[in-house]
Amino acid sequence: MGEKKTTPLIVVTGFGPFGSVTKNPTQALVEKLSLEDHSVFTSVIPVSAQDVDEWLSHTAWDDAVFLHLGVCETSDCYKIESCAYNEATFRIPDARGYQPVHERISNDAPLGACVQTTLCVERLIERLQDFPVQPSTDPGRYVCNYLYYKSLSSAALQGKGAVSVFVHVPLVFSLEDHFCFLRCLIRHLPQCMTVINC
Repeated sequence: MGEKKTTPLIVVTGFGPFGSVTKNPTQALVEKLSLEDHSVFTSVIPVSAQDVDEWLSHTAWDDAVFLHLGVCETSDCYKIESCAYNEATFRIPDARGYQPVHERISNDAPLGACVQTTLCVERLIERLQDFPVQPSTDPGRYVCNYLYYKSLSSAALQGKGAVSVFVHVPLVFSLEDHFCFLRCLIRHLPQCMTVINC
């Protein structure tokens, strides 16, 4: 008999308000998910580098899928981010007033160094074709990228089987539309956890 496959722990994060986004849809999504699906661990992170660091420092990385959600004000579709960059250039101050310009997120890599997700983005997008979704290689250089870079790096260094992916959510759809997308996304994550034969 083959080994029994276990369902990985899925951790979903969203962000609070920032700048002109006074009601962040990712916060509402994560809060709704926490009420309706108790098999998923959820967290809303304030939009600041310090709060990201504090959240990461209290996170266990083994055998988990980390799904980070952020909002993209200029997009009309969902964007699956395939990578993050070792650069913090905040176009506006974060929630704690921090506004770096061309600073390294980690001193362990050159400025602008790219880290790729180990999740198969192409396969995931194939399974989400009922929704307006596309791949992206530009998560910005604000707190979304800051979280994603640190999450990818932590998963690679500390996690045993950990996977991290970031999805940018547009502002143009309703909460119910977003939630339908999120549930479908979560359902397909375990089948897309490797880039081997992707």
